[in-house]
Amino acid sequence: GNLPRLLPNSHCGVPEDLGAAQRACTGGEVRARAPPRERLQQVAWAACTLYIEHKAAPHVLEPMLATRMLRLRHAARRLGAARWFSHDVMRGSPLRQRSRGFAAGRHTLVMPALSPTMEAGTIAAWHKAEGDYVEEGDTLADIDTDKASISWEHMGEEGYVSKILVPAGGEAPVGKPVAVLVAEAPVQHLRQGHRSGPPLPASSPGAKTSSAPSLGWFDSITVRDGQRAIVWKPDGRAEVVVGPAKKRLLGDQVEFLREYIADAIRYLVIVDKEGNTEHIPGPANVWFDPTKHRSIAVKRCIMLDANEHIVSYLRTESNITRRVVTGPTVHIPASNEWVHEFKWSATSALHGERGRFNVLKTLPDQVEVTIPRLRSFDNAEVSMDVMVFMQLVDVEKLLNSTHDPVTDLKVSITADLTEFVSKCTLDQLKERTHELNDLKMFRQSTQRADQIGYKVSKVTYRGYGFSRDIDAMLKQNLVDETKLKIEKETAVKEQDIQDMKSSRSLDRYLKKKEAEVTTHKLDLDMERTRSDERRAAAQATTDDEVFHLEKLKALGVDLTQYLVSQKQKPADTEVRIVSDEKAPVLHMHVDDRSKK
Repeated sequence: GNLPRLLPNSHCGVPEDLGAAQRACTGGEVRARAPPRERLQQVAWAACTLYIEHKAAPHVLEPMLATRMLRLRHAARRLGAARWFSHDVMRGSPLRQRSRGFAAGRHTLVMPALSPTMEAGTIAAWHKAEGDYVEEGDTLADIDTDKASISWEHMGEEGYVSKILVPAGGEAPVGKPVAVLVAEAPVQHLRQGHRSGPPLPASSPGAKTSSAPSLGWFDSITVRDGQRAIVWKPDGRAEVVVGPAKKRLLGDQVEFLREYIADAIRYLVIVDKEGNTEHIPGPANVWFDPTKHRSIAVKRCIMLDANEHIVSYLRTESNITRRVVTGPTVHIPASNEWVHEFKWSATSALHGERGRFNVLKTLPDQVEVTIPRLRSFDNAEVSMDVMVFMQLVDVEKLLNSTHDPVTDLKVSITADLTEFVSKCTLDQLKERTHELNDLKMFRQSTQRADQIGYKVSKVTYRGYGFSRDIDAMLKQNLVDETKLKIEKETAVKEQDIQDMKSSRSLDRYLKKKEAEVTTHKLDLDMERTRSDERRAAAQATTDDEVFHLEKLKALGVDLTQYLVSQKQKPADTEVRIVSDEKAPVLHMHVDDRSKK
């Protein structure tokens, strides 16, 4: 079917009658008259004329052309025209051009690293076969890793599976090629009826312009069971072929249709040729028909958990209404409904998807606020850092009051911190930073949060910073203070050691004295005991003597004489002093210390 495009009209002539065309096909009258190149061109034109003008049967033309082309190839080789035959003619071949296109759009799929410790993976099963169409998000295969079995989803550009390098059950290390992806479906797969979805129509947004693969004039295609194809006639008419079926082209163009399937959590968005949009909730399936549809897309339903909300707008003939959808629910937008996209320049912990998101979350949230270049009362440059804990409590108030609530809160906190810092000197600021943990210090912030539907529950002070010069001075001051503190602590420890030594010495002395007092007390007690015993013995002796004397008195004994006789002892020394009245008075002293 492509031979007439390859042959320039200046090098051939079309036979005028059917007999000439038949003789040209069999190599009759043109064999001796023309060189191989002209004979090849005449045979091609003769075959085209024979089919177009006289409607010759394809089963008659095909063997004639095949026989004649084989003879011409051998003749060209013998005449030294092989270079012309392989280069000049085949250079413009659509198959050659398409093969070069495959090399340009070729992409190798390698074994991905599905876990941090994964070194190799085993392909448990392929979900795509050779010739299948693959787009972003499709599951390519199930891979068994060292820990679990994980589905491998395609995240690159769309295309067709040209070759599977590692079959199911095979193992490959991470980074090794396992399959080849090409930009356009190979012709042999289309002939075999593989499920290769066509590119989106050129009229749809984001579609890539691509023509159907060029097949031969007498080629046939097989549409398998469960597939559909559309055959374009030369006059522009379209015929939908539902498999299983086999179709001979005879100059027609074939395009396999793609089936769009939506499961229970997805829905189909269908745009027809007139621009009307229809949403079909899943489970459902629709075949893309280029004669009816402009585009078909499969979209995921909006699944909301508890404490999640979306804002949608519904357009009617007269006006546009807004509603807030609250979870938990599964929401499928209507064809005349769109979901509001929030665009916040500042993000928080819950709403941090680069400032663009659709789902509002009413869970407790927090945001870190850093305010640079604040001026204290003594004109020192200060930066403050706080953490704000908040929660969205009123979605309607948020929609009616602001477009960027986090930025509004940051501005309000900046005003509160500016007012606080401007009233403090640098030394006072260092002493009063603990006051920033009190929510009463952020009066403007709490008021603004209440106006936009938020509730600020807590503000935590995280730190402050200064300019380079002040920061260097503070660091040096901190070093000096730390040094003095260490020296003070060292001196205090030395004094504590000395005090401990003195205390221990005093304790030992007191214990010694206490022992001495105890010993002395014991000695006194013992002496008192002995004295009491001696007194008792003397008293007993005296009582005996009194009793004896009383008996003697009773007997009439003169006790005085008796006692004097009992006590009288012979003198050891007798001293007699004789003097008259005129002599001086004599005084005598006896030394009792003498041993005698």
